[in-house]
Amino acid sequence: RLTRDGQPREVRHLELDLCGSGIDYAPGDAVAVQPRNPPAAVDALLYTLGVADPHARLCVTPNSPLWRAWLGAHDTTAHEIFSTRLDVFGVARRPFFALLAHFATDSDEKERLPGVGGPQG
Repeated sequence: RLTRDGQPREVRHLELDLCGSGIDYAPGDAVAVQPRNPPAAVDALLYTLGVADPHARLCVTPNSPLWRAWLGAHDTTAHEIFSTRLDVFGVARRPFFALLAHFATDSDEKERLPGVGGPQG
């Protein structure tokens, strides 16, 4: 771990042995680590959200360039999306609450939400 406890962002140094993997890697290249949410926790969350069949196939067609680049239009399931694409069990940060404010219908909540997750929130 490269950051101290209590820092807003956690940075870790990892070394991966790629010998024999066939992957060419040069200094400065980046690797993405995509964790998965625990399947039982995803099942419980989807049940709580009232998703009748989390393994039913659905076609996701994002309506913005950002979402299209991140998710792409493809055949998937709610369980797959909640397992591999969303960090549903992490700590919510300020941008999440700012986004919620956009959808808030209560004027007090709309005003307070952008500050949640910040130093004063």
